[in-house]
Amino acid sequence: MDDTMPDRIDAYLKGRMSPEEAAMFEAEMQKDEVLAKAFQAQKALVEGIRHHHRQQLFELMQEEEAALAAQEEASAPGGAARVRPFYRNPWLLGAAACLIVVFLLRLLLMPSPRQPQQLYRQFAEAYSSDLVQRQVQTACTPIQEAAIAYNRQEFAQAIPRFKALLGQQALLQQCLVSPEELQLLLGISYVETGEMGLAREQLKPLFDQMETARWYYILSFVKVGAYPQALAQLEAWEHPSAYYRKRITRLKAYLSE
Repeated sequence: MDDTMPDRIDAYLKGRMSPEEAAMFEAEMQKDEVLAKAFQAQKALVEGIRHHHRQQLFELMQEEEAALAAQEEASAPGGAARVRPFYRNPWLLGAAACLIVVFLLRLLLMPSPRQPQQLYRQFAEAYSSDLVQRQVQTACTPIQEAAIAYNRQEFAQAIPRFKALLGQQALLQQCLVSPEELQLLLGISYVETGEMGLAREQLKPLFDQMETARWYYILSFVKVGAYPQALAQLEAWEHPSAYYRKRITRLKAYLSE
């Protein structure tokens, strides 16, 4: 093998030969076994060097990229601290996750105006009768029994009891119970059982005496999804108390969505 063979092999491997020279060189390598072995050794050496250089270059690029990323995160032009992008800032990610959870809980827990039963239940008063606790005579037991059925939410049983009592004016006077109080409880019982026409008959005459009666009159429309009628009644309510003023504002917001 002449002294120029290593250079020729190197030129061949590095693509510095013309197609004609490369073809002639390959034919020459096949003729001589010694040359073929030398060619393979040189080829392996060159490929090893190339792989090593490629590996070094790749590692260098990774180091430079990491250094640039760290520099960008540490400061912006002018020396001001740079805010991390949203997707790389753990604090912002945590805050976003909390907001998403709160939003989902709001959707789950706050009923939509398109769900009349849930909306009604949210705004219904926890209105219970204290007739059970009053010190009354034995003759007043029917009033207590009606109140007990009402407070247990056994409205179907309470309704006939209240209706029967409303016709007993002397008994109500003896037991110091106003007919308006029983009429209110009867109207609420009708709302709870879904008999809205009968409920409104009992509640509307009490508007000027009891705000609770007016409130349940409005809820009788809400419960069946008659939102325009409920809104009209809310708009017509003049000079409500501070307690109901807040509830009216909230209910209007729901019904107007």
